[in-house]
Amino acid sequence: MNKIVLSLLLLALPSAGFAKDGEADFYSDIFSDQTLTFTTALGFQQKKKKIWTADVEGMKRDLDGVHAALEKCKACGFRVRSRAPGIEWYEGSWVTSEGEKLRLVLRLLYPDEGVDAVSLVQNFNEAVMDDDVVFYGGHSRNGLRFPSFAAPTSYGGSNFYYNPDERGWRGFDAWKKRRDRQQLLVVNSCKTKNYFQEPLQQHAKKLGLPLWLILTLEDNHLRDTPAVFSALLTNILEKTPLDQLPAVLQETADHYNAFHFMDAVQKPLFELVRGFDFVNR
Repeated sequence: MNKIVLSLLLLALPSAGFAKDGEADFYSDIFSDQTLTFTTALGFQQKKKKIWTADVEGMKRDLDGVHAALEKCKACGFRVRSRAPGIEWYEGSWVTSEGEKLRLVLRLLYPDEGVDAVSLVQNFNEAVMDDDVVFYGGHSRNGLRFPSFAAPTSYGGSNFYYNPDERGWRGFDAWKKRRDRQQLLVVNSCKTKNYFQEPLQQHAKKLGLPLWLILTLEDNHLRDTPAVFSALLTNILEKTPLDQLPAVLQETADHYNAFHFMDAVQKPLFELVRGFDFVNR
């Protein structure tokens, strides 16, 4: 099916999140103030031949792709609020296909020359505590940490990391409960369901966080990051049902889909899971 036709069909479906088992509709919850707060974080890139060296061109490619996606929003009054290396803020309005006007506040985080990874970690901590939607596109570091804002050997550039000596996860203490509204965290790196679902669910349960997760079942392709980000942003603003987002995001992952084109049965890339039992929040 033509991708444009598929996207239009998806957007024409009823605008609703999950509304069962007693939890509030996702979109009614996050848009209760007609504002979407959204943080996008891009992880550290590296060269294949020099695994410890930053791949500046790879990061620039992904960053350019995200900037291009944001540029398309300017027709709706979207503008740059502030821009500094590694941390950018955007704000503006979005008119949905149903004519509803929404306000959007978006933060973009990425490693850059001269940018202290600690400031990126702090901003990401703020995002998971306060924002409606948080998106990470980068490396999983073999399931040892995320986001990855620094070189592979540096734990200082990650918010959440596994300590093999203590056989436990660290960094979650900085993630406090500061909101009661539902939230969506999308971790778009390799095999994040296998790597990160358990610690994320455990933390959500511990704090009683009404958290949704979209995680990957397979190795993703970093070149798909801008397209997946753009699809996530526009489909959240258009209130595409949560349970349909995984298929929508995979439809945009051209490099992943091309790599698996010859598979007898193509496995899904993304899966939606609950971070916590919403009935007891």
